[in-house]
Amino acid sequence: MKNLFYFILPLILFSACSSEPKQDNYDANYIGIKFETYTNFDSIVEFAQSLNKPIFIDCYASWCGPCKMMSAQVFPDTTVGQYFNAQYVSYKIDMEKEGKSLREKFNIIGYPTYIFLNPLGEEMHRAVGYIQKDEFIDLAARAKDSELNMAGYQKSFKEGNRALDFLAQYANTLSDAGLSFEEPVKAYLSQLETNDYYTQSTYDFFLLYLNDINSKETKFLLDQKNKLISVFGEFQYNMLMQRIAEAYFRTYVYRPLEPKNLTAVINYLKDNNIEEANKYAFEFEFTFHRRRQDWLNYEKTALAGVEKYLADDDNALNNAAWIFYEHIENPESIQEAVKWAKMSVQLNPQYSNMDTYASILFKAGVFDEAKYAAQKAIELGKAQGQDVGTTQALLEKINLKLS
Repeated sequence: MKNLFYFILPLILFSACSSEPKQDNYDANYIGIKFETYTNFDSIVEFAQSLNKPIFIDCYASWCGPCKMMSAQVFPDTTVGQYFNAQYVSYKIDMEKEGKSLREKFNIIGYPTYIFLNPLGEEMHRAVGYIQKDEFIDLAARAKDSELNMAGYQKSFKEGNRALDFLAQYANTLSDAGLSFEEPVKAYLSQLETNDYYTQSTYDFFLLYLNDINSKETKFLLDQKNKLISVFGEFQYNMLMQRIAEAYFRTYVYRPLEPKNLTAVINYLKDNNIEEANKYAFEFEFTFHRRRQDWLNYEKTALAGVEKYLADDDNALNNAAWIFYEHIENPESIQEAVKWAKMSVQLNPQYSNMDTYASILFKAGVFDEAKYAAQKAIELGKAQGQDVGTTQALLEKINLKLS
């Protein structure tokens, strides 16, 4: 089916919400976070100042899955509500409907984003993504700590703090906020001495933030492979080198879709005998051709590696089969995609992969099996609350072929 790729989409700008500010009627027994409504951002700030409370803003979109999970699982929680209702003025806004002006002000780049402001409306802290209940309370508590929140780290960094542990924590804070962590990472790397490479703290930092296979840090790790393995172990060493390759791919290949950088990362894996080099090379090349919509090379790569490397991944099998359904015409290749779709269904039968199975069987001309799969997909889809209209249309086409 069409659940192939997921991206953080560019956000539409934010304005303000509805109705007049409510008076603070905090009830200790209120279940869940009490979100107020306001006419504009100035009203939010004015209301918070009147209570001398900081502000929490949930920036969401109606289509965002993690946003829905937060609204269903975290915001209604009694413990979460008791903390937030006592400590914050809380506000939530659908940034693609009511709001179109705060996005530029706060540089919102993903959903959900949680913004924590002081009573003057100045940003103290932020985070992105789905967060568990206990961690969400910890996040809100940290947001009020002037030494541990993002604003505190930014201030300390501007004042010249370059301690390695501080820089690592600052980079983590920016990463959690969905913001660029380039400055603290550069500052961290610039101070490393030879002995630092053999510490657990530097290993952990590299695991998160080293993203260039051509950097002097990566070259050192390759040159000192045996010594590093003696310190961290072979598994840990190989995991680090694989993570560097993944980060390089995301940074220098995946987004600009640069062929020479794809070649570079594949050579890096193979020339340096990185564990599972062939598997990583396949996955990088597979993703690269898909993103470029180079279906001829995607077909060749998929036929060579899907069953070898993705046989236990029902979602990846389903995605590959669906792409073949949409873009590949070679009958022999379509037969391979039928196998992948069947493997996906056998691993984890869902509406999405059963619909794919029916679709690719139809394209392969196997109409009896396609009819059964389409009927099964409709049954699963209805049970899962899915819109099965496209599968019903497919079933009509199949019936015409069988009539």
